[in-house]
Amino acid sequence: MQQPQGEHALPPDTLLTAIGLAHRCVDSWLADATRSGAAQRGATDRDGLRQCTIGRVQSVLQHEMPAAANRRWLCDTVRAWAPLEVLFPSRSSREKSGVTGELSGYLNLIVEREYGHISAGLRSAAKAKDVLQADAQRLALELEIGAGLRQILEDAPASEATDWLREYVDMSLAMAEYLHRHVIGLSQVLSDGLVMRYATGIARTQQQLRAACRRTAEAVAL
Repeated sequence: MQQPQGEHALPPDTLLTAIGLAHRCVDSWLADATRSGAAQRGATDRDGLRQCTIGRVQSVLQHEMPAAANRRWLCDTVRAWAPLEVLFPSRSSREKSGVTGELSGYLNLIVEREYGHISAGLRSAAKAKDVLQADAQRLALELEIGAGLRQILEDAPASEATDWLREYVDMSLAMAEYLHRHVIGLSQVLSDGLVMRYATGIARTQQQLRAACRRTAEAVAL
């Protein structure tokens, strides 16, 4: 995966375009009547949601290397989103290797085994499922914004075949399902070879993106 080249402070027009994109994505998310009940309730503090989301975007744009920072944000967001997306699928992923769409049928057992602390805290498995689905939808909002910033920051791939993010998402979804299946004792759909390949690919991507941001911070400190 190629790393973003060195960058300077973004032009004011680029900053305005990026912030405008983030606001439009938040507006669309807030207006979506299909969001889960917990997401609807959590969005009652609309100003808080907007402020938090825009704050994340601003931290990316203010980084010495905004494209590198955006890649890091996308990477971390996918890591948190993938385990929830395979439980509450927002789109069909059946064509992706290792993603079956079957886990929603085992949701109660997965919540009991993996998210029991949330159920205990809320004293309700149903409320825990609502909270998890709301988290998935909030993280999907961040992914949408981060993906949109790639175009603005001129960090979009030349083609789908060279898109590190698409490959990283596919691997992350497959490994998320693999781990859920392991916990509840379901038979696996990924071969051992693919498990090793995906685990190595995910770790390598995370290491590279974090290293890019660390190198920038060290250079600034000097």
